[in-house]
Amino acid sequence: YVSAQTAVVFGGSGAVGSEVLKSILSDEFFDEVIVVGRHRSFKKIDEIVSSAAIGAKVTKVKLARVEDISTYADIDRADACLIALGASAPHHINLQQWLSVEIDLV
Repeated sequence: YVSAQTAVVFGGSGAVGSEVLKSILSDEFFDEVIVVGRHRSFKKIDEIVSSAAIGAKVTKVKLARVEDISTYADIDRADACLIALGASAPHHINLQQWLSVEIDLV
């Protein structure tokens, strides 16, 4: 018997990440899910959480800047980390911003 676990999900509002989030929320293995995203992604995350049959506690963490990730202590206690980040509109950002999301954070 393995006790329930905590998962952290980066990018839970995109095409891949939303399916990952739905899957985690429907799995009894996880009793807590920490979703890290941008403020504008929380509307989609709220829709996913409200439509899922969940027993897990869901915590949303707003990440304004990639550099701020070390300030979130709750992430350190996660048992699993799932990353589904992507620059969904690469033509709207510069190369440095793209590298921060696609390379540096991962």
